[in-house]
Amino acid sequence: MKKIALSLALGIAVSGISKADQLTAGNIVVSNGDVVSEYTRDGTFVQSFSVDHWDRFEGSPQSVRDVAVGDDGTLYVYNGTSRVFVSSFNPSWPIAEWRYWSFPTDYPVPADPNFGSLAVTQFGDVYATDQLTEFDIGFERSGVVAYPGFQEGEILELNSNPLSVDTSRFGTEVYYLTTPDESANQQVIEIRRFGSQMPMVFDTEEILGPNEHRSLAIRSLGFSTEVFLADFDGEVHGFAPRQVGSGFDTLTVTPSCEDNTGTLTTCRFIDIESTDTYEFILGTADGQVVILDGLLNQIGGFTVGEGATFVSYVPQTVIPAVIELDITVSTSQRNNGINPSRTRSAWVGVLSSESFDATTIDIDSAAFGPQEASFDRTRRPRDLNGDGIRDLALRFNIRDMGVTCADTQLTFTANTIDGSATTATVPVEITGCN
Repeated sequence: MKKIALSLALGIAVSGISKADQLTAGNIVVSNGDVVSEYTRDGTFVQSFSVDHWDRFEGSPQSVRDVAVGDDGTLYVYNGTSRVFVSSFNPSWPIAEWRYWSFPTDYPVPADPNFGSLAVTQFGDVYATDQLTEFDIGFERSGVVAYPGFQEGEILELNSNPLSVDTSRFGTEVYYLTTPDESANQQVIEIRRFGSQMPMVFDTEEILGPNEHRSLAIRSLGFSTEVFLADFDGEVHGFAPRQVGSGFDTLTVTPSCEDNTGTLTTCRFIDIESTDTYEFILGTADGQVVILDGLLNQIGGFTVGEGATFVSYVPQTVIPAVIELDITVSTSQRNNGINPSRTRSAWVGVLSSESFDATTIDIDSAAFGPQEASFDRTRRPRDLNGDGIRDLALRFNIRDMGVTCADTQLTFTANTIDGSATTATVPVEITGCN
């Protein structure tokens, strides 16, 4: 395996990207045109990221292609049409900027937004391919571009003349789909794993036409590795090994898509991703997203626009950011202080804002003070600070809170009804301790 070092491109900031929210576990990330967007599984729009291009001032408009989400919530993009970079961004980074890593100038990159693939391991190693399904005479090299630790990239030339069509991750491993023959009518495909010389070989002559296999997904159930392929002709194939060395059981389905008039039509698949809930998300060349269950039954989908649409899934390992709250504390004491032996209760006002609705707090999860006391009374939501937005008020028993003379601040925590964590810490004056 020959390795060829590449140069590293530096990152630059993108205007307005600092307002992005962290990706939510279980949601779907979609690329379409020059925008990457986040949706819920039912197709509800959440947010979008405008993806800038490194040489955006030097030529024609650039399209984003495949997208991938790392276990830490970092978004990776196969970025560009005539000139390609791998770009990354994480809303939780202290400095909000896109970072860019370049492809080699002699790597075969088709100027077609329907091609291009990314895979990211759980350690943040990034692998990219051109997703070509036939050889380009103008280029001598093909293979996978690897960015270990998303640092300096290198080409991994997988064999003499592979066509590395797609990559897919499973844990720390990356699998790649390749057609090992230059013939346009080649029907045998291989699934290889980095570090392994033994490919899984599928003779697909009966189920695939020339150059139709486009995208790869891997699923592991116990000791069994299952392979799924999505085709440009609308078919999805599943391969499950019967026994070691005894071939594969296969399943082929043909999901349906809707065109702009609502008429059912053939899906032209260009991407498939497996989820950690054993489902599959697929993207098409015509702006559709299709969702299949673990048995490849079609269970959902939505349309995001027109043109090439690549998809990814936000893994459950992405931990939601904790929401910092603005709260007030009121007691019967002067300056709202607390006398542990005399003060009976404290009212906590959770204040709403333009970006947070305090009435979405799950009050049964609310806790306040060193012993994380539960509230003993609440009031109907009302505006507590005169900004015209309804706020939340909860009363806590001082003895339940476990306040001592050594305390200088108190912490409030709660979850919202959708499971997001919230917190606030306020200073407190303890009296009656002399």
